[in-house]
Amino acid sequence: MPKVLIVDDEPGVARALQRTLRGAFDVQVASCPIAAMLETFAPDVVISDFKMPGMSGVELLSQVQQRMPLCVRVLLSGETDSASMEMSLSRGLVARFLHKPWDDDLAEVVAGILPKGEAA
Repeated sequence: MPKVLIVDDEPGVARALQRTLRGAFDVQVASCPIAAMLETFAPDVVISDFKMPGMSGVELLSQVQQRMPLCVRVLLSGETDSASMEMSLSRGLVARFLHKPWDDDLAEVVAGILPKGEAA
C-alpha cells in the first residue's frame, strides 16, 4: 500500500486529510515540517500545507525533493498565490497544487499522480 505523509500545522485539516485518504493509503501525519523529515516512514507522496510557521511548504518540499527525489510532492493551500503555484509546478518541485477545500475524490487524485504500479 502506498505511503502518504501529510504535513499541516492545523490538526483539524491534517486529520480530515488523513480520514479522506485512509483505506487507500498508509497515511501518517506530521504537524510541523521538522517532524516531516523523519525518513523512517519513507513516504511515496508528501502532501504539505503551503503556509506553516518556521518553514513554508515550498521549502519543505524542496528538501523532500533533495532527500527523496522519487517521492511525489503535493502542495496544498487555502490561498490563491498563483505565482508560487506556477513557480513550483514549472520547476518540477510539485506534481500537483491543490486548493483548500479539496475535492472529496482526493484519494483518486493522489492515486493518479503516483508512478504506475504504485497506486492502491
